[in-house]
Amino acid sequence: QGDQAQLLGYLSTLRSDWDMPASSILPDFNTSISAPLHRLYTPIDIWIDEPEEENDDNDLVLNTRWQRSIYYELRDERMPALEALALHPYLVVTGGAGSGKSSLGQYLVTSLAYACDADAEKHDNVKGLDLLGAAWLHGDLLPIYISLQDFSYSKHFPKTRSKTGSKNLLAYIKDDVDSFASHLETYLTDSQAGDYNAVLVLDGLDEVGTENERVILRDIIEKWTRGFPRCRVVVTCRTYAYNKTAPWRLSDKFVSVELAPYTRNQMYAYIDRGYQLVAELRPATLGGRNKAQGKADKLAKDLKFNIETNRTLEPLARHPLMMALLTLIHEQHQKLPNKRAELYEQTVELLDRWNLRSKSNSLEEKLANLDYERMRAALKMIAFDLQVRRE
Repeated sequence: QGDQAQLLGYLSTLRSDWDMPASSILPDFNTSISAPLHRLYTPIDIWIDEPEEENDDNDLVLNTRWQRSIYYELRDERMPALEALALHPYLVVTGGAGSGKSSLGQYLVTSLAYACDADAEKHDNVKGLDLLGAAWLHGDLLPIYISLQDFSYSKHFPKTRSKTGSKNLLAYIKDDVDSFASHLETYLTDSQAGDYNAVLVLDGLDEVGTENERVILRDIIEKWTRGFPRCRVVVTCRTYAYNKTAPWRLSDKFVSVELAPYTRNQMYAYIDRGYQLVAELRPATLGGRNKAQGKADKLAKDLKFNIETNRTLEPLARHPLMMALLTLIHEQHQKLPNKRAELYEQTVELLDRWNLRSKSNSLEEKLANLDYERMRAALKMIAFDLQVRRE
């Protein structure tokens, strides 16, 4: 019912928000070039729930399962994460730090932001629904992305449980999409547009600070599902913070899944995508346009060979964030360091430069005052301690 240009502007912002900014990560790279998320993203799997065991939260059991996943890949115990998103209207995606939770939510939002904008699809030669795979049968739903940490810092987040409701989150979303906020509630409650009309991605339940705030957030999410039953909801949270006894755990209508590490094919697909984008977007780093594609193919082959032949690298490459860092380090130096300590050092340097976004002023202030040398020293101590204990 509102201004079409405002809606298209909102969708355009969603598509560009999650591009990978090479200029903020790679040193001495001054050209502002971003890699589109939908070009770089490599679909990941989830674990299929196993029968509960008396000790299924035991560290030894979890570690054994992780090791089996690395060496045997356990294809019968996996399903594509995109299928889980299509199958379950209310889903909690769990995983460790850097396992791909936020990226999965952002990929869903980006894909739908294309699907809702035919002109953008034509301009970028992208089919948004095709990105989501054959299992996605819900059409071009309106995507809404919310950082739960930012929401918890906002004026709309209630201080007590007695004041919780879907209206708290709706007010925050309206502030975020002010260009068509007046029409949003009408759209979400419209009963004439099919089974579902929107997808709400709520990212980072574990990043909401206190137990009380997480419980308040749980109440808000549950009330949202009752107030807007035609809106699908995806919540992301680290596995440790979503255990079976957590007081902020959502009701049984929310299906909980855990992201699995990359298979070998997924690792190699990421490398191929990454170097294809380097050849297209940063050909100067590979000797110019005439040589870029051939050089990219050789570097991709070299990185795959490194991972195949180095037992130290393969477990790292199974982890999506580490795979991204390994690829960037390999591009920068056109090889990987021979010594593990050098690799760790270069990884920490990349993390120092990583572009951290937030709408929260308080978080930006904390980052501005962060002592990176102390952080680096702490990371080294942790790494040393884990190595000594062989964990």
